[in-house]
Amino acid sequence: MRKKMISFLRQKSEKYHMSIHAVLGVMSGLAIKSIYPESNLNKMLALGFLANILPDIDHLFYFLWYGAKSDYTRTVKKYIADREIKALVAYLKRNHKYNTGIYSHNLMTLLFVLLLFWLAGLTRDSPSLSVVFLSWSLHYMYDIVEDFLFFKEINPNWFLRFNIKRKNEN
Repeated sequence: MRKKMISFLRQKSEKYHMSIHAVLGVMSGLAIKSIYPESNLNKMLALGFLANILPDIDHLFYFLWYGAKSDYTRTVKKYIADREIKALVAYLKRNHKYNTGIYSHNLMTLLFVLLLFWLAGLTRDSPSLSVVFLSWSLHYMYDIVEDFLFFKEINPNWFLRFNIKRKNEN
């Protein structure tokens, strides 16, 4: 029963990874709106959504800059060059957890964003900053939970050990 549940959760997480990030962002906006009822709902939802998607911009930097020569990037670029967009999306969904070279996805960044949430959001009594830093930190927290779901441990990049292949990876 437990294995079936984990398998089910992995499939859903793989299929809906970005959707889950979007929902976490919206939930962040709603949570902060409940604390600051005078804040603008649309603004809180938009900031929450954008702040939860924001950390994945680093994937683009990886493809275009600091990871441009990696096997992962070569595969992505081949799919793009061949205009195989459906295959590219399927590849990214299946393999993004094995890309341990994304510099922003580490515990130091998570702690820094949580500190900003506390300093700028809570102590400055700012709903906008609160929702941005809460949502941003939830992005990383979900990715860590997802690592446990897929690998029973977190990826090496969270400990500033980048581009380390997993034992079960080719």
